Amino acid sequence: CPPSFAVYFFFLMIRRPPRSTLSSSSAASDVYKRQLYSVPFYTLHKLMAGLLDQAKLAGNSAAMKMVVGMGDWVVRNLAAASGDEGIWQQVLGTEWGGMNEVMFNLYAATGDGRYLDAGRRFNHWSWSAPLAAGHDDLSGNHANTQ
Repeated sequence: CPPSFAVYFFFLMIRRPPRSTLSSSSAASDVYKRQLYSVPFYTLHKLMAGLLDQAKLAGNSAAMKMVVGMGDWVVRNLAAASGDEGIWQQVLGTEWGGMNEVMFNLYAATGDGRYLDAGRRFNHWSWSAPLAAGHDDLSGNHANTQ
């Protein structure tokens, strides 16, 4: 039986520096030492988008099954974190990648409204509200986090 998605996701999120970088000072070791947080939604978006492309463009049913499982995981975890919108907006200030896009695309592929709702939860209001009011203040913002 192949390992579950959770096992793969865990190993993608835990990035241990190579032993050779721990005792030396180099550009690589300095990068590893500065990594104080990870960006799981950014990474998850990349994985889900690739799997969804495989399902749609190559007809890969295993990829579709995996991306649906990942989408279900997102839905469950968003529901568990739905208590405080202010805190959620702070999370979106750190990273969210294209999670809204991939969840909307998963909705389009499956018709499951839970994915549409989840995609809407990834709306970062400090970024989109000014645009909705006709004010473009995007200059200088990072496209994955602001």
